[in-house]
Amino acid sequence: MNKKGGKYFYPARVPWRTARILIGLGLCGRNVENSETVQKIAKWLLEHPNYSNGRWQSGTGEWNTWLETTALTVQALLSVGISPQKDRIQKAIKNLYDARSEWIQER
Repeated sequence: MNKKGGKYFYPARVPWRTARILIGLGLCGRNVENSETVQKIAKWLLEHPNYSNGRWQSGTGEWNTWLETTALTVQALLSVGISPQKDRIQKAIKNLYDARSEWIQER
C-alpha cells in the first residue's frame, strides 16, 4: 500500500497490479470476511477511476488490453469473496463474454 494510506500498490493508475496482490492475499487465506486490508483493497478496485462501463483499463498503455485487465481484476475480486452479483462484476463478466472473438488475437 502506498505511503499516503491508499489501498493500492504502486502505481495507482494500474489496477491489475493491485489485483495481482489481491489474488496473492486470497491464496494466503485472506478474504473480505477475515481481513480489513482485503476489504479496503477490494473496495478500491471496485471504485477504481480506470473502471468504466464494465471495463477496467490497464493504465499501462497498449501492451495490456482492457480484456486482460478486466479478467484479472474480476478474478481477484471473486477470489477474495466479492459477490459475482455485484453490478460492476456482472457488467464486466458480460463484457468479457461479449468480446469472446477478441480473447485470442495476435497483436
